[in-house]
Amino acid sequence: MTPILEAPAIPAHVCSYWPTRDEALDCPRGDMTLFFCTRCGFMQNTTFDEAVAEYTGAYENSLHCSEFFQGYIAEFADQILERHDAKGGVLEIGCGNGEFLSLLCERGQGHGIGFDPSYEPGLPETSPDGRLRFVREYYDSSHKDVEAGLVICRQVLEHIPDPGAFLRGLRATIGERDTKVVFEVPNFAHALKNLALWDVVYEHPNYFSPGTLARIFAEAGFDVHGTWETYASQFIALDASPSKNAVGSIPEGLFDLDALSQDVAGFKRAYEERVGGWSRRLAHEAKAGRRVVVWGAGARGVTFLNLADRERVIEMVVDINDKKHGKHVVGTGQKVVPPSALVDSPPDVVIVMNPIYKEEIARDLTRMGLSPEMESASAAPRDPAAAS
Repeated sequence: MTPILEAPAIPAHVCSYWPTRDEALDCPRGDMTLFFCTRCGFMQNTTFDEAVAEYTGAYENSLHCSEFFQGYIAEFADQILERHDAKGGVLEIGCGNGEFLSLLCERGQGHGIGFDPSYEPGLPETSPDGRLRFVREYYDSSHKDVEAGLVICRQVLEHIPDPGAFLRGLRATIGERDTKVVFEVPNFAHALKNLALWDVVYEHPNYFSPGTLARIFAEAGFDVHGTWETYASQFIALDASPSKNAVGSIPEGLFDLDALSQDVAGFKRAYEERVGGWSRRLAHEAKAGRRVVVWGAGARGVTFLNLADRERVIEMVVDINDKKHGKHVVGTGQKVVPPSALVDSPPDVVIVMNPIYKEEIARDLTRMGLSPEMESASAAPRDPAAAS
């Protein structure tokens, strides 16, 4: 194992939002020590503490307010249905409030069951037509009698401290049934190559490339049929089925350790330089009296604020998710506001946290009659002297 980066005392939950600034500042924290295995390519935070990372009701990470995100979700559902039939039943592990399961079963004319202990209280446990059912529990071997032809799991495996044990348990629960599985996780190979520093968050102990994701499935007893990229290459989807052997198979050429090692080395070199560069840029803007706001109060935005905005230059963060409005960013305390708040306090610079939303954000700014400079946090910051 070789270290990639260290970030001490960072917020344990980047998608928790608090009613007051003091509560946001007094948040659970943990140390990030991200390591890379030079033999298998797996990446993990070796100082992850599951007790610190316990989820609370303050957690909110929905992106369904975005037109772009809605388009991605619909496309991903269609990609799954091109490969698998939903009519044999769909089981989703970590279904949230059931939006994706509902869409998949509607498009595939199937029935489904979702498991998630955080399924919102007050929502119906069964859909009006009886085709969908939701269970406020973790999915484990106690539910082995629940049969489904397709198991879906999105954005969950990266949160589980021991993903290998989780997958071996899933394989044992499936048993001899002919069940297909589709998993989706963040694509850290894409983050490494594009120096997406703000994708490293405490609540993700695990970081996958397509090859390492396939490998861990094979070692758990699944035959991997392929992987593909989703969400503008920021996510990886994997298609697999139970193997008849103790160790399954992966497609030839999927695992490229040499290329991954080179990208890890580049990411490691750039990390401190990029964080320091943004800190200097923000300090320069404050000295020049220019107003800077961050657009995007999700994981990337919160990580950016905690690592790069050392002098607390940024006063507010914009997000279109109304469940975040009026609340405060964990670790730094800025208030989250709707886009309309910028009309009365026009910014000079808008830092876009995820570049795939840049066109959508530009349209919103134009509708409000605003024309600030827009800069992507994924890129290296412009030189402060040039910015002036």
